[in-house]
Amino acid sequence: MYIDGSEEYIYADQTIIRTDTKGEKTMILPNGEKEYHRNGYKKRVYPDGTEKIVYADGSQETRYKNGRIRVKDKQGNLIHDTVNSNGVRVPCKNGLLQY
Repeated sequence: MYIDGSEEYIYADQTIIRTDTKGEKTMILPNGEKEYHRNGYKKRVYPDGTEKIVYADGSQETRYKNGRIRVKDKQGNLIHDTVNSNGVRVPCKNGLLQY
């Protein structure tokens, strides 16, 4: 525990878990993945740059390094993909998802 109230634990497998004073948690895994637990969502960042976000309501968003974005509802149904069935990237205005 640090003076500011934050905590850091390092495990035998070299996993690092940090918790700040707001209770927000960051995990750094030995395989290079990082996971962030924040109010309202959890995000995992993979070494290839892919980000997977799971929101409190169960919906999911995956952002790929190439700019592709996929969104699923809480049942796991695909509701948005910036790449169509022909493999053509469909742009989103201002980086925002267009449903």
